[in-house]
Amino acid sequence: GLSAIIFLILLTIITDYISIGSILLYLIVPTLAFYSANYSNIVIGCTLILLIVGMIKHWINIQRIINGTEKGLRSVLRKDKNI
Repeated sequence: GLSAIIFLILLTIITDYISIGSILLYLIVPTLAFYSANYSNIVIGCTLILLIVGMIKHWINIQRIINGTEKGLRSVLRKDKNI
């Protein structure tokens, strides 16, 4: 829980993209659930569904990052300060 939130915040700060942090989190959570002996197949299945839904949700953002047209978090925050 808390470590995932901290991980997401750190990745967002490092990469400047919320999408990248979210996508990496979607990938890491099922992997950790799979390799941990404490989680059932139901939990692993739910995290895989979350991974699929998250990737679909962020597909447009992924395309914009690849094309170089996605706005970073810092540029959005700077723009709001100038208004």
